[in-house]
Amino acid sequence: FLKLWGYHRPAEVAGRLATDFWLEDRAGKRVMEQLFAQGSWTGDLIAKTHDGIVRDMHVSASVIKSRDGVLRGMMASFTDLTQYRRVELELRESRAELQAIYDSLVDGLCIAEVETGEFLHVNEAFCAMLGYSETALLSKSVQDIHPPEHLPQVWACFQALSHGAQRQAADIPCLRSNGSVFYADISALTMEYRGRSCLMGIFRDCTVRKQHEEALQRFNAELEDRVKARTAEIECATQALRERETQCRELVQSANSIILRMDREGNITFFNEFAQRFFGYEEQEVLGKNVVGTIVPQIDGN
Repeated sequence: FLKLWGYHRPAEVAGRLATDFWLEDRAGKRVMEQLFAQGSWTGDLIAKTHDGIVRDMHVSASVIKSRDGVLRGMMASFTDLTQYRRVELELRESRAELQAIYDSLVDGLCIAEVETGEFLHVNEAFCAMLGYSETALLSKSVQDIHPPEHLPQVWACFQALSHGAQRQAADIPCLRSNGSVFYADISALTMEYRGRSCLMGIFRDCTVRKQHEEALQRFNAELEDRVKARTAEIECATQALRERETQCRELVQSANSIILRMDREGNITFFNEFAQRFFGYEEQEVLGKNVVGTIVPQIDGN
């Protein structure tokens, strides 16, 4: 307790009211009333430390009575949720960013269960590509979107992608809802989604790919279900974020498109491998430098 609230000696807190240690005195009093009325209370409160720092705390408290039922005091345990709340907020923001990326992709994106091929997630571009609504596609599987005569090789390719034997598949025949066939290049990544072993695929129509070779291919692995555990699970949540960032970087680095990031002044802060091969620069040669004068020629204003 002393460490959580920033005190050094028991004498600094002994004899003080329990409500003195919470940011909102009214909330503390309300908890005390419920505790004495019900005999126990569990929930979250905002603590005010000795140094004025605000912390989110999870509280589990109960009253102490003698054998004859006389109230003797109360006992409580506290868990600091501040870092947990911060990680939870980052997860929510990351999910919102991921959803925006998914919805803005010109390529079709789907997530399918490895064992059954059942679709668990699709984006708008994937629906438009195949001519189905999202609801209709989520009731189908990988086997339903390819011509029957090609299913053996398509399923073999799906299994190879799901086991990491290959990362990409070219010229895969796909079947639209109206019965017409188109061919797609597929990039894939294995991932855990909703507790299942899944494959995330990015479908690009070959015609679109040829017409838009410079189009960016950005996608990221879906994050795990939001963190439900308390302090003990913070490390797991943080590790999940690192793993997703690593996967995203690997996918961006392996994309057959020029992907770079600049700050507001036009200085290059990221330069993927394809861009390095295309422009003939090593990453360290351009990082921190302005695009003008490096990959964009300097034009004499006169």
